[in-house]
Amino acid sequence: MVFDKPRKAVSLHFPHIQKEALGLYLTSFIRSFAVSLPGIFVPVFIFEHANQPLILENVTANGILWIVLYYLAYAVFSVWANIYLTNFVFLWLGFKKSILFGLVALMLGIACLVFSEQIFLLVLLAGTFFGLSVHFYWIPFHVFFVRKANDGGNFGEETALRLLVESLASSTGPILSALIIRFSGFDLLFMVTLVILGLAAVPVFLLLEESKHRQHDVFGVFKSFWRDKKKIKLSLGLAGMSTEGILFEIFWPILLYLVLRDVVKMGAIITFSSVLSIFLMLWAGRVFENKKKRGVFTYSVLVNAFLHLVRIFAATSIFVYVIDIVDRINGKFSSVGLTSRVYDLAQNNGTSDFLIYREILAHSAQIVVLLLAALILVSGLNWRLVFLLAAACAVLPVFLFDKKLDK
Repeated sequence: MVFDKPRKAVSLHFPHIQKEALGLYLTSFIRSFAVSLPGIFVPVFIFEHANQPLILENVTANGILWIVLYYLAYAVFSVWANIYLTNFVFLWLGFKKSILFGLVALMLGIACLVFSEQIFLLVLLAGTFFGLSVHFYWIPFHVFFVRKANDGGNFGEETALRLLVESLASSTGPILSALIIRFSGFDLLFMVTLVILGLAAVPVFLLLEESKHRQHDVFGVFKSFWRDKKKIKLSLGLAGMSTEGILFEIFWPILLYLVLRDVVKMGAIITFSSVLSIFLMLWAGRVFENKKKRGVFTYSVLVNAFLHLVRIFAATSIFVYVIDIVDRINGKFSSVGLTSRVYDLAQNNGTSDFLIYREILAHSAQIVVLLLAALILVSGLNWRLVFLLAAACAVLPVFLFDKKLDK
């Protein structure tokens, strides 16, 4: 069994929410709902694109390769922006405007997907805009969250609440978007996403106050963390967290689509799995607020890695349904545990410096695993072998819970 058996009933409560924290939760809610609409269907959109150039003779491998190239463009431009645009955000733009820029970049990426019907290579341009969006949006958001959302203690409850908000927003997205695709196509789906994204920055501008930020020596920050032998496990854990996530984001939707061959069935199972798992999130937050129960996370990580191995053999509808349900229930514990732990580590290691290092390391690691995935496809091997790589990456985040990192 994945979960520790509690000795007494666990009381759940929301952390006291200040005005500024409320702004972050509202922005996160709106953005999450908007992003969940195209969400899992972007890989399917690229995979089935009518104007897709033929690089590989195998049609399936060729479609997946273009998805990998799209995400590679995303990762490369994320790293570029993290290195060269960080001080532009901290010194010139400011966090609130940066979050707005991040949402605008996301909207431009969506627009590129719309017009890629005429010019396919706009798909790769969309990836570059999404990479820029990650830089402009997430570093300011995470710094704001660490500084303004904590209600005392660790970040277990705050993280659980944030992820609960995002899950509530995104849980209905897959089935709604599947129905839109079925009856109206991808263009309407992308247009609806653009409209909702336009609203996401409003709570930040209305409710958050911003102070001045200092200049950062980006290369110096990266070197100070990377060369510190005491932080090797930290680096491995952060790299594993990001690489497992991107491999899952690419290859699980494609496997679902190839097995089910029906976007409505895809949307329905993901919505069902998401709703089923939502109610575990606050309890998970209470678990990770208490450092003595970190063992729960270890079990959750091992289950996550095992599920990647099982995916290699998934061939029937029932099989993928069961995997998705178990994965999303188990994933609530791993995601709450990981994210709260990252916020704790950020708070203890110089918030902005830590988050800058995390972003550069995460996307650099993604470039490496995406190149390995492309190599598997180009070599003619079974593309499902990528799940072996995902399983290996999924185990690495357990290093983040090494007690030595707290010193």
